[in-house]
Amino acid sequence: MRSVFFFLSCVLVLQGEIREVSSFEPLQEIHDPNCLVLVDLDNCLMESTTCFGHGKWFEYHYQKMKEEGMEKEQIIASFYPRWVKSQRWVKVKFRDPKAKAIIETLQNQGIWVLGFTHRRGTVKFSTLRQLQDLGLDFERGAPIKHELFLDYPHHPVYFGGVLFMNDYNEKGQVLTKFLKTIKYTPSSVVLIDDAESNVQSVEEALEDLRIPFLGLHYPYDHEPYADYRIGDIQEFLIGKILSDEAGETLLHRP
Repeated sequence: MRSVFFFLSCVLVLQGEIREVSSFEPLQEIHDPNCLVLVDLDNCLMESTTCFGHGKWFEYHYQKMKEEGMEKEQIIASFYPRWVKSQRWVKVKFRDPKAKAIIETLQNQGIWVLGFTHRRGTVKFSTLRQLQDLGLDFERGAPIKHELFLDYPHHPVYFGGVLFMNDYNEKGQVLTKFLKTIKYTPSSVVLIDDAESNVQSVEEALEDLRIPFLGLHYPYDHEPYADYRIGDIQEFLIGKILSDEAGETLLHRP
């Protein structure tokens, strides 16, 4: 495991590296207080406890609308209000039960752990409520304590220790803009994300800044729901969310 992070102690290493992991445990090998750790939220750090509001519920409807001939902009404009509504109600859980202790250990070492998400700023309060329910505070140890709007397309925003990208932006480009805006250059950057495309985006962006990078691809290939219409039933009964089991029972009633 130490060999994975050897580059973090070598200031001459400038080329990025991507590894596939099965948990948050590799983050335990980081001990450099000048390292910036980026933690993706949806389907990486956390997931909804119900089909309603789950990242896979969003993806299901996205793919369904795409197959019907809708463009990305149309799909997001149509479905995103439902996603925003869902986040006001759903509870979340950790994908990796050890994630909380690992993140807090990094913070205790003075390492900045930044929430890093494609969510929009419109769900920033719901997101922070979910993180608080998990017992996490990404603002702890952060060098900036105020809300920051970036001069960048689609209005990315930093709030409460989380960088909200917006769906239309690449994570690497927004990160670059953010670091330049706050005039901060970490000795190295580590990202854990379930989407390999996001890891590659950050890797490419940091090459231009000559910042050593390690991307941890934490793939989400679990298919927890047999039928995503369960989420639609739960949405219909919003305010009193059914369990997935109850939703499935209603779904198959004659």
